[in-house]
Amino acid sequence: MSILKSEQRRATTPVFRQFISFVIAAILVTQHLLIISPTTAKAAAVAPTELFFSEYIEGSSNNKALEIYNGTGSAIDLAAGSYTIQIYFNGAATATAISLTGTANNNDVFVLANSSSVAAILAQADQTSSSVSFNGDDAIVLRKGGATGQILDVIGQVGFDPGTEWGTGLISTADNTIRRKSSIETGDTNSTDVFDPSVQWDGFATDTFDGLGSHTFSGGGTPTSTNPSGSGSANPTSVLPGENTTLTVAVTPGTNPASNGITVTANLTAIGGSAAQSFSGSGNTFTFQATVAAGTTAGAKNLPFTVSDSEGRSTNTGSISLTVNSTVVVSDHVVISQVYGSGGNSGAAYRNDYVELYNPTGAAVSLTGWTLQYSSATGSGWDGSKQPLGGNIGAGEYYLVGLGTSNSSIGSPLPNANVSGELNLSGLAGKVALVGNGDSLSGNCPLSDPDVVDFVGYGTTADCSEGDIDAPAPSSSNAIFRKSNGSQDTNV
Repeated sequence: MSILKSEQRRATTPVFRQFISFVIAAILVTQHLLIISPTTAKAAAVAPTELFFSEYIEGSSNNKALEIYNGTGSAIDLAAGSYTIQIYFNGAATATAISLTGTANNNDVFVLANSSSVAAILAQADQTSSSVSFNGDDAIVLRKGGATGQILDVIGQVGFDPGTEWGTGLISTADNTIRRKSSIETGDTNSTDVFDPSVQWDGFATDTFDGLGSHTFSGGGTPTSTNPSGSGSANPTSVLPGENTTLTVAVTPGTNPASNGITVTANLTAIGGSAAQSFSGSGNTFTFQATVAAGTTAGAKNLPFTVSDSEGRSTNTGSISLTVNSTVVVSDHVVISQVYGSGGNSGAAYRNDYVELYNPTGAAVSLTGWTLQYSSATGSGWDGSKQPLGGNIGAGEYYLVGLGTSNSSIGSPLPNANVSGELNLSGLAGKVALVGNGDSLSGNCPLSDPDVVDFVGYGTTADCSEGDIDAPAPSSSNAIFRKSNGSQDTNV
């Protein structure tokens, strides 16, 4: 692979020809006209925001070349930006890739050519490669950011084989040279839309090389500058006072000119934070881990943020939505923290059913004489479905009750249980009661029994539950957890 600089190419133009060109240009400008030097790209009336194809040569034998125009206002390091040419042969879905190297100077062109092209093409080439070997039915894509990066321009239609060529006559991709019309300001960024070269290109006969190495660009009106903006999110979206959440702002940079030095600040006073909290960023994603202050009132919170750039532009219309929940009131008694009823079922995570208890109090509780009792979702019988408990459950500790199984060969064994039995629970819906003695409960809904310490009705068909709202149904792979305390399980 060889690389020739465009400055070297222009340096070969004789001095007297440059002089005559400038004189003619000066004369015509006084008549409100403008002419472009045959070896120099015209200054753009509107600066394109990215590179695009300006000439395509599909000539005889190895005479293949692609010309890329830079009218962005700045030189571009092609390797640093991972600019890439992709060639999709005969409608293929995968491409041959050529990484571009060197510099595309502002108001100039960069030429990639087949390394075996004729001398007239190689004299204008900035980079050569034997992989530049396309035909009229091969789609060509220019990308920024590598093989999966941003599409800047397309010649042809990816995934479609037109047979021989796109277009007709001289304005076609087979055995012709086509040049971008001077009024075109940006490339075709849709790789799969229909390609008609007559819309944006002019056509020339086979092996026409006299325009290679320059591009005339007339442009249009003044480009519109856009401010940087952002979209905000929180993870998790719902927290308690004292808990953390990661706040994220995904930034869309401003354009004309492109944003540099992007910063994001947010007003977090609604959750007890700073009124101008800076976020840290990587690329276009900016984050901050926020702690909701103790005492923050419950409810929906909107956290406004501002996105700014070093060009002096900013947008402050975005906000991050966060819900602060009411502080959980800790129970003053032992509670049922988990229920799992699919032990040994098909796809079961565990071999046995289980119930887990949790002690949220500040002292150990004796479970001697207590029972765990079960009834079906709409049943009233409890006498034959009791599991005796025993021992102590320490303050802030969990107590695992291992129960029955439908198939002892399916699922993982439970961790060591505090007590084990043969009671079988439904995996879809049922009622579980923690009772402070061994007396059997009675009736479909024995919540009024003073011996009931805690009660869970789960699944959509359970006819009794605390608070008149059934807990969700478990599954073969998941138990149901009591909120807050149920999520910090030391056994399962």
